Amino acid sequence: MTPDAQVRFEPRRPLDLHLTLAPLGSGPWLRHEGGAIWRATRTPAGPATVRLERTNGSVDVRAAFACRAHLRCSKPSCRLYWASR
Repeated sequence: MTPDAQVRFEPRRPLDLHLTLAPLGSGPWLRHEGGAIWRATRTPAGPATVRLERTNGSVDVRAAFACRAHLRCSKPSCRLYWASR
């Protein structure tokens, strides 16, 4: 996957991604592969895929969007939506 967006953050406390995402349940929208977790979701701009993985105490997050409209959107509401994700 070539990410449209990516970020790395370091949690202040120990974080178990599998336990944290457990309330989402299981199904085709959530896949555990090795140490990574893939999550499919819908956004106002269309479907998206998010990959989370713990690496040396950090969490790597990569996202790919089926529609690139949000990358060109200049509306404050659109920018606010994507900034909050």
